[in-house]
Amino acid sequence: MNQLGLMYSKGRCVPRSKAEALKWFTRAAELGDLNGQYQLGLLYKKIKDDPSNQIKALEWLTKAAECDFLPAEYELGVMYSTGDGVQKDYDIAMHWFDKVIDNPDSEEYKDIKDKAVLYHSVVRIYSSYCPPSEKKIISYY
Repeated sequence: MNQLGLMYSKGRCVPRSKAEALKWFTRAAELGDLNGQYQLGLLYKKIKDDPSNQIKALEWLTKAAECDFLPAEYELGVMYSTGDGVQKDYDIAMHWFDKVIDNPDSEEYKDIKDKAVLYHSVVRIYSSYCPPSEKKIISYY
């Protein structure tokens, strides 16, 4: 089911359709497929026309992250560090980045872990040690 959602979301071998992708990701997510929950959260996050979609995105990403699904943990860290779909909260962002970094099974997701280390460092600097003038400079990156 998750694969069908990916096919429809990317238009691979089938016409691209958010509605069909949503249907298949939802089925996978409701059956407990962590990648389905993650993909459903990402899809809801991209659909900006309805504010309730951001809440659904957060719910599904959190559900997958609470089961130690590393990509969802990373995505939540990014969301909370940037304020994308949620109120910016560096403490929560650091929590999720710490989980990614400390995950022993992260070899499969080495690229995500590497990005989490970078974000973790930037969030730490940005939230604690930089004067306001330097925070403005960092925000441009």
